[in-house]
Amino acid sequence: MDTGNTVTGQAETGSDIFFVYEADNQYRSTKLVGHTVTDSQDETLGDINDLVVSADGKLEGVIIGVGGFLGIGEKNVGVRFSALTITENPEAGDMRVTLDTTRDQLESAPEFVTKEAQAAAERRQQDMQGIGGTDTGVTGALPPATPAVPGEEPPAAPAQ
Repeated sequence: MDTGNTVTGQAETGSDIFFVYEADNQYRSTKLVGHTVTDSQDETLGDINDLVVSADGKLEGVIIGVGGFLGIGEKNVGVRFSALTITENPEAGDMRVTLDTTRDQLESAPEFVTKEAQAAAERRQQDMQGIGGTDTGVTGALPPATPAVPGEEPPAAPAQ
């Protein structure tokens, strides 16, 4: 019994809801996330940390973690999916993701900002405006230093 069209991978159910095969030009997220991205000289640029998908299902881009060591100090950079070149050998289980840029260009690219981080920054800005301040993006753990008065000695540091 034939359960689907092997050319399209669509199940014969009378609708376009289901598919049963992964086509040559399709990649599962589990194969992409965590995969190393290299430049054309096969030098490592970073790893894919996440995918950005639009509401209509289009894969807009990937978030590549660059710099840092073992995830510490790493910066996330958004890269359009169309800028990547993916080559795959399914029989061998090999996949190569290449980006035509240098490590320096990628590390100097602006950091990707999530919707949640954007909303938090906007709320923080509104909160600061509500109390008459400005948002510097940092919290003030210490009160501001008292300016020195000309001719006076600055206060001595407390004894240890």
